[in-house]
Amino acid sequence: CWELIYPADPADPEYAQYLAATMEHWEELQRVVGEDIGIYQQLERTKRSPAYVEHILSERECKIARYHETMARKISE
Repeated sequence: CWELIYPADPADPEYAQYLAATMEHWEELQRVVGEDIGIYQQLERTKRSPAYVEHILSERECKIARYHETMARKISE
């Protein structure tokens, strides 16, 4: 399993800088994943529509699906 934060002495200035950058990255990652979830929820609602015939993923939606496939593969390795 990947660790998001590697423990060390918080008084170490280099570690404090690393921790601040990691937490900033974590906040951004949570925002991006929230957007991904919103897109998938919108797609789910669309698929339940009686007028739904097919869905062609946009470039943005393809990137999201590819990202999650890649992450799932890396985690399983």
